[in-house]
Amino acid sequence: MKTLDLISLFSNAIDNAIEALDCIQDTDDRILNIALDCDPLDYQFIITNTIKEGHNLNLDLLFTDGYTTKVNKKQDHGKGLVIMKNIISNTMASLKLIYITLSFSINH
Repeated sequence: MKTLDLISLFSNAIDNAIEALDCIQDTDDRILNIALDCDPLDYQFIITNTIKEGHNLNLDLLFTDGYTTKVNKKQDHGKGLVIMKNIISNTMASLKLIYITLSFSINH
């Protein structure tokens, strides 16, 4: 995978996690975990964050162009996961999303 692709995957995932944390009023409930691992043949990053209770996350639409869970739906929202999906489909990488009540994880 090209370095720029890896940076794009990582930065989109981090950006989404931070924006999700910004929606949680009580800062004590905001949790962001980042784990990185690499060896000569592979690398992996896992990003886990809490999400707002009652957050409406439609996993079927998650990778659809323009789909966003953001309250302030700006024109540039709804692109990050589509960009990630395109990078993954054009490389030998994989992407695993895990949604657990009140948390969201991206494992690459």
